[in-house]
Amino acid sequence: DAGPPAGLVWVGRAPGAQASTLYRAGPGGTVRRQVLPYAVNAIGCAPDGSVYGLAAARDGERFDGEPHPVRVRPDGTVDDLGPVSSDERYPLATGYAAALRAGPGAVLSLVVATGTTLREVRLRPGPPTLTATKPLPRTAFIGDWALDARGDLVTVTGSGGRAALLRLAAGTLRPARTALPGLPDGSNYGGAAVAPDGSLYVVHHRAQGRGTIYNDDLSISVSD
Repeated sequence: DAGPPAGLVWVGRAPGAQASTLYRAGPGGTVRRQVLPYAVNAIGCAPDGSVYGLAAARDGERFDGEPHPVRVRPDGTVDDLGPVSSDERYPLATGYAAALRAGPGAVLSLVVATGTTLREVRLRPGPPTLTATKPLPRTAFIGDWALDARGDLVTVTGSGGRAALLRLAAGTLRPARTALPGLPDGSNYGGAAVAPDGSLYVVHHRAQGRGTIYNDDLSISVSD
């Protein structure tokens, strides 16, 4: 196995900490860590290596109202992109799973799960703007997801005592599940990315000790 793709990223926060730590997987399973000045959730990685997510607070101070999209550049610089323009009241307050969608043209959007609703935030061009809202089907807990080449949202879920590959079809969001008996169960999956060959990589976290990165052919890639 060549190891996880560079777009495999996730965030964590130590007990009592006010800021998040960003983790980036690299070739051979190396993991880089960066402590952020923000409390961040719902992240995705762009092709240029920039990570985008939703920040609820900076330096321990919560933003008024809605989370702010932020960008972490490959060199570690963090940019606050400002509040999201929306006609809804706090539509992103419960955002958790997220992925980046590029296109059409220069458009870059963050696709976010918020409770039972999928929302898309256009990050560029222009200021961050909520552009789409759709109901999500009832599924097992989703810690994170990724977009594949067809535009489907894909992830691994472990709730209910059985790990499964979950695919939400582009456009309709119709769910399809494939059992993965070789993977652990539990709602501890967070961090997902699709490799150039189409394989899905996910991170399974443990309360104690190291987490493990898996790909969807059940090969264990690396330990974090």
